[in-house]
Amino acid sequence: MERMINKRLVWYLEKHNILMDEQAGFRQSRSTEDQVAYIAQTIEDGYQRQQHTVTVWVDMEKAFNRVWKKGLILQLMQAEVSHNMLKWIQNYLSQRTGRVNLQGRESRQAIFKDGVPQGGVLSPTLFLVFMNSIQNIIKPHVKAALYADDLALICSEDGYGTAQVRLQECLTLLEQWTDDWAMTVNAAKTTYSIFSLSTKIPNLRLRINNSLLEKENYPKYLGVTFGPRLTWCKQIETVQKNAVRRTLLLKKLAGTSWGADMKLLKKTYVGYVRPVMEYGIAAWGTASKTNFQKIERVQNHSLRIMTGGIKSTPINSMESVTGPKSLEDRRKKKIVCQYTKFQHLANHPMCKLITNNPRKRLKRTNFTASAQQIHKSLELPDLRPDTPLQSSTDCPPWNQQNQIEIVKDIDGVTSKKSMIKKELHFV
Repeated sequence: MERMINKRLVWYLEKHNILMDEQAGFRQSRSTEDQVAYIAQTIEDGYQRQQHTVTVWVDMEKAFNRVWKKGLILQLMQAEVSHNMLKWIQNYLSQRTGRVNLQGRESRQAIFKDGVPQGGVLSPTLFLVFMNSIQNIIKPHVKAALYADDLALICSEDGYGTAQVRLQECLTLLEQWTDDWAMTVNAAKTTYSIFSLSTKIPNLRLRINNSLLEKENYPKYLGVTFGPRLTWCKQIETVQKNAVRRTLLLKKLAGTSWGADMKLLKKTYVGYVRPVMEYGIAAWGTASKTNFQKIERVQNHSLRIMTGGIKSTPINSMESVTGPKSLEDRRKKKIVCQYTKFQHLANHPMCKLITNNPRKRLKRTNFTASAQQIHKSLELPDLRPDTPLQSSTDCPPWNQQNQIEIVKDIDGVTSKKSMIKKELHFV
């Protein structure tokens, strides 16, 4: 039942463009990697315009558990969700109880006054509706990237003072929003970062809840570490350490007495080791060749474990035997796929960035430039189609005809009516 309600509610929200464009959490054709690429592209565009980019990383405290239920119903009513749908959701959220079981002893039941049900199918969508009004705090000249409750406020300006004033205005509005909707910002974990090519980077005075924000030179957002000059050194260092740690499992499997075959080692590498090296690669894959080769060495080491080859074994030969493509080829494929997706999503913030790409002044690469370069080198067809892709919101869920076949006759199973007839006939 929850899945049916959720499918219809999501269709309604997407069809009428109710959810803010900056929100990427729990939405079809959106992902965390999209937000990482969006922030990285915004910073790179600021470099090309000789601007300084200031980003505030907002940390919401226990957001799912603090959802104000009456406020959520009000948000649904403002989104014109009404009648049976609204009544069903209101009943779904009311009188929800829980208890604690410790060593076989149970506590008394407690009613959850706030929060959406943990683990519920419908909960993520309801949370997006509740967070949707946060778009009112975003003012002109300030961009936002939001994944569920992970909020990043971005401002690129010629001067640090201008960016500070604009971001402080948004933070003041954010304080008011949290007071109105019974949410809390964790000021201790909310930080700001400055991305600039200048050698002199000042300390800004940004406040929220009467607390001065701390500056963070290497912030981590959605699992990717950014740097002040966007060289991705820290990110690659972290990825390399995590990937090398996971290759230990390959060594264990290859060195066991029963001896894991190449097929099992390949599955382990593809499903356990390689995803760590590929997450967000469309954004941080624009790093220098020297840094990117550190990641490629991990894959080469994994190929030697799978094939049992020595250091002098050619990489191309091991790739042809085992099957996995090089990380460089997979990076290019991922960049082109993401770039094409952004072009088809007209309401995606990244679509505007790649369309209004600034003139290249510095010899720096970025996501958009890499995608265009790969497109030319591989002689791919035009990335900008004449007609958009068919959206999942074109046809309502209740009009989608599912061909369901009902089987009534099963061998060895008889109905009660036929059994009664047989008994009467026997009598």
